[in-house]
Amino acid sequence: ALPITDASARATPLEPAGWQRMIADAPTVGAVVLDVRNGYEWDAGHFAGADRPQEEIFNETPVGGGNADVPAPLRGKPEDTPVMMYCTGGIRCDVYSTFLRSKGFNNLYTLEGGIQNYLREKGPDHWDGSLYVFDGRMAIPGNVNDEGAALRAAVPCQVCGSEGAQLPHMNCANIDCNEQFIACASCKARYAGCCCAECMAAPRLLRPVKLEGGHYGQWGNYATAEGGADGRPMATRERSEAYVQRRARRREVIKAKRERQLIERAERKAVLRAAQRTLEQRQLQHQEQLEGVEGAPRQ
Repeated sequence: ALPITDASARATPLEPAGWQRMIADAPTVGAVVLDVRNGYEWDAGHFAGADRPQEEIFNETPVGGGNADVPAPLRGKPEDTPVMMYCTGGIRCDVYSTFLRSKGFNNLYTLEGGIQNYLREKGPDHWDGSLYVFDGRMAIPGNVNDEGAALRAAVPCQVCGSEGAQLPHMNCANIDCNEQFIACASCKARYAGCCCAECMAAPRLLRPVKLEGGHYGQWGNYATAEGGADGRPMATRERSEAYVQRRARRREVIKAKRERQLIERAERKAVLRAAQRTLEQRQLQHQEQLEGVEGAPRQ
């Protein structure tokens, strides 16, 4: 297990002023800015230079021994590369700190107090877009001191690719999909709150479009005695094709990761056994040499 509770294994915390100075020099000194949040949080807003995270849920945070889990921006980088990590609440930064140290990286930094504290003290300097938050608002402006500021997304519409994507995120109106995405006003209306045309033909409950984005309530809020809000059945054994495909892809990813971990575990055991045999052979040879020296006739 990773020594997450070991303070000495964690990254060096930087106050907002120190983070601001370091991120300004990141391109010059070759520092890697590493966003360790979920990918959809990055879509709302992120620090300049940070690539989109690979994770979509917390359970995908790397804790294994495989090099494949090392974030793509760090693969092939020297172990003394400055790494600037940031996350929402600090837990992932602690996990990533110990994980990256186990991979040999030793020049690690985190943003003390988190993103919101930085934006409060330094404003949106080096920040692109808005900030995803885990409450009913779902997003706040990058300029957190201006409550009336527009919620600008850091990515284009994830349906048509045009500019003008609107925050906060919205969930697909197809209850069997529930994909979280960012869309422009035109796509929200065109696809009735769904993430794609296929989801508009959902076999069961299709929730009403939320043009302003945000969370849906409990699914029962959108049901009628006859069925869903649009008269569709509330429950069937059918699932939309998009839903089935996403679940299948997710299962394949998990299966491949587990298989990779088993292979790596077996390889580590084989290396340890080989090293143990080599050590035993060397000890035996050394003992035989000592016995030979002791048994040799003296001149």
